[in-house]
Amino acid sequence: MNVAFRTASALILTTFIGLLCSCSDSSTPSTPAPNTAITDDVTISNNQLMKGGTPWTPHGYYMIAFEASPTHVDPTEPWWNNAYLNYTPQEFADMKAAGADSVRLQVAQPGMDPANEEKLYSLTYSNQAIAAVKAARAAGLTVILSVQDEAQSGETIPETLPNPTTQRVWGVLAPTFGKDKGVLFELFNEPSPAATATNWQAWQNTMNTTIQTVRSMGSENVIVVDGLASAQALTGAPALTDPMNEILYASHPYVNRQEGEAGFMEAAWKTKFGDFAATHPVLISEWGEGYFHNANTATETLTFFAYLQGRNIGLEAGIWDWIDAKFATVQVDYPTATAFSTYLQPNGSLLPNTSAGWGPGKTIVDWYKTGVLPTAPQ
Repeated sequence: MNVAFRTASALILTTFIGLLCSCSDSSTPSTPAPNTAITDDVTISNNQLMKGGTPWTPHGYYMIAFEASPTHVDPTEPWWNNAYLNYTPQEFADMKAAGADSVRLQVAQPGMDPANEEKLYSLTYSNQAIAAVKAARAAGLTVILSVQDEAQSGETIPETLPNPTTQRVWGVLAPTFGKDKGVLFELFNEPSPAATATNWQAWQNTMNTTIQTVRSMGSENVIVVDGLASAQALTGAPALTDPMNEILYASHPYVNRQEGEAGFMEAAWKTKFGDFAATHPVLISEWGEGYFHNANTATETLTFFAYLQGRNIGLEAGIWDWIDAKFATVQVDYPTATAFSTYLQPNGSLLPNTSAGWGPGKTIVDWYKTGVLPTAPQ
């Protein structure tokens, strides 16, 4: 340290001490500075999703690493166990680098329930899933935390709506994350009953019970509720009761084989979630091209993204940690040669829809990173 710097430092220190003493002699109490720290708390205001007090449209990825308990391994469908065994927290940093501000992370209801009758509960797994949520938050991502009860979760008779087991699982999760408003609680993945009046009533009753359970534990989080017909239907949903008025509705508008190309048309989106989104906050919390795609899918997907962007509807695109290259997911060949899927061959022409590596990955990354939809499939 040179002499000039040492002298200047002493002068600054002396001045600071003098100011401090003069303040302590004053009879007027000092006024604390206002807390101007920016948070990433997520709330809902006037049907608008907010983050840190400003309007927010989520752009993230959906991962399956904790969707199945490791106590249940199906050799005919190795994808979930593969994602679990190869999970690392680095994946959240990779998501951010690929333009994400959020991640949807599902946990297996039987694996998280200490009273599970099929002996699928694992404390190790439960702790790992909770640690993954914390790792995603540490990486700067908002988390949509979802509970799933399906065959791949290990259930022999999966539940079709939230039930007491679901509430027990939230009894594990809500006390841990109930004060972190950067974690959204998606109560139950894809309730499967058809969208009939009777089923909507059952949906309303079971969702309200689960909302009450979560709120009774002091949770302040935004609650995410999937529609019926495996989250394909929101139109017709009855009102839910939340003392905090913080409910976000979720749709999973996969295009199934029965719909075919009609599923990529605006009429289908309006029916599934678009009309409902005109008066309710809506998130596409899971979407991919796994069930139907053809030679037109690449350009039709851009139309779908534009539909979402024009209505400020967020997207959690899937699937991040998948092994099957032909499922048309965001990434392919996970984890050994992981690459973003693409619609293009090296010469720039569109791939045929059956080719390995076909998918929306590079198009989504381009969109997420720039905030501008590409003019052509990537």
